[in-house]
Amino acid sequence: MNRLKSPLRRALAVAAGATIGLVGAVALATPASAHYTAPTGSAICDTTTGEWEITWTVRSEWHFQATKFRLNAVYHTPADTTLEGIERTRIRDGYPHSVRKGVTGTQRVPGTTTHATLAVKGAWNDGYAEKDFRKGEIELGGDCVIDTPEPTPSPTPDTSPTPEESPTPEESPTPVEPDPIAIPGASFLSDCEGTVWVTISNGEDATESVDLTVSAGEFSETHTLAPGDSKEDIQVPGDAGPVSVTNGDELVSEPYSWVEPENCVVPGEPEGGYESTCDQLVIGFANPEDGEAFTVTLTPSTGDAQTITVEPGVSEVVEFDASEGFEVTVVSEEWGVDETVAWEKPEDCDTEGGEGGEGGGELPVTGAAAGGIAAGAVALLAIGGVLFYMARRRRVTFTA
Repeated sequence: MNRLKSPLRRALAVAAGATIGLVGAVALATPASAHYTAPTGSAICDTTTGEWEITWTVRSEWHFQATKFRLNAVYHTPADTTLEGIERTRIRDGYPHSVRKGVTGTQRVPGTTTHATLAVKGAWNDGYAEKDFRKGEIELGGDCVIDTPEPTPSPTPDTSPTPEESPTPEESPTPVEPDPIAIPGASFLSDCEGTVWVTISNGEDATESVDLTVSAGEFSETHTLAPGDSKEDIQVPGDAGPVSVTNGDELVSEPYSWVEPENCVVPGEPEGGYESTCDQLVIGFANPEDGEAFTVTLTPSTGDAQTITVEPGVSEVVEFDASEGFEVTVVSEEWGVDETVAWEKPEDCDTEGGEGGEGGGELPVTGAAAGGIAAGAVALLAIGGVLFYMARRRRVTFTA
């Protein structure tokens, strides 16, 4: 029998096995839909403070049967400003937002700001969740200032020449060409995955292009920006060190280091396993209550492929009729898994009374799965035994 990648703790095996026992063979499938969030923004200049006041709205579009949604991630730029009213939904709050109403929030940024961004990931109560960020952007004039009344002009003294004097003709000044200028800018955003997102720009009032270099440790990228241009979504690993943006030898802003956002919640990690019986290959998955939904495709060497979505707090079991040479390829993009498992006939299948011999292992897991979801798994413990007995023989750790 093949040795799989690395052992898992027995306690996690018991937890996952009992979880599948609790849920049994009930499958939750999300509808084939194209839900998406739509963040949009509008801005006004607050002349009493000299700040831009941005009103952001996040709407749910094409939600089909879903009635509620939540925000799994919320990021905004400039990163050092505040956003009130739109935030990542806590797990215990479920799906608090109605799909018929937008979520509205307010962001205040300095009057010199030229660009602002709101990026979100949504999830709906029919099980569908966005994999990629949906982003709203707004261009600002960068010239919001405090409104001050103009001073009353002083009387102009009479400089008319006396009758005895003739005015001296004035010489016209020679026109002076203004020097070309660049107006470089940079903003930074830390996400929960340890990445620093950098946006660089050249102001609308600039008169020449500028070469801006983003660097951190061994990371370095240089971009040429024409007046009014910007470059977004430059991704710098947070562990690369402080991120600097330079224009030649000059710093555009103070170096920025990754900071964990306050609303980060580390999701629980799922786990999976398989078992060979005398005539079947059984594959199971367990997702903890605090995990994130993931989709996995099972492609057998004979027969049709199956795609399932495993929601938080849910376990799934898939059975395949198997014989010599049968194998199944397990692929999940969210999980970062591409693994093939083979059916192996248990040794006791040909012996008298050898009913349902077992052999198996565990599919790779990205980390430790939460054990709390196993409470009360009694009614269908026989099915839950799939992962328990797999773990007793051989476990594998998912590699992401």
